[in-house]
Amino acid sequence: ELRSVAQRAERLDAETKRLCLVVAYAAVGCAECLAGAIKEGLRMGIELEKMLEAASIAVLVSGAQGVMTVYRALTMLEKEK
Repeated sequence: ELRSVAQRAERLDAETKRLCLVVAYAAVGCAECLAGAIKEGLRMGIELEKMLEAASIAVLVSGAQGVMTVYRALTMLEKEK
């Protein structure tokens, strides 16, 4: 229930919240979560490049961990194709 409430568009629209999830998952190092967030963002019509730009904020915060998390998430998504 918390997840659905947090993702409900109120003051922030759904795209902005999805981009925030991308940043958060990349920053905390959860590649599986990040891959899921990117996948859902693509379904929503958000460009991959836009999500990767958002993820770059996480790289500023978490450094190499963020880079590796983004890399692992993209690798997971590529394997699903």
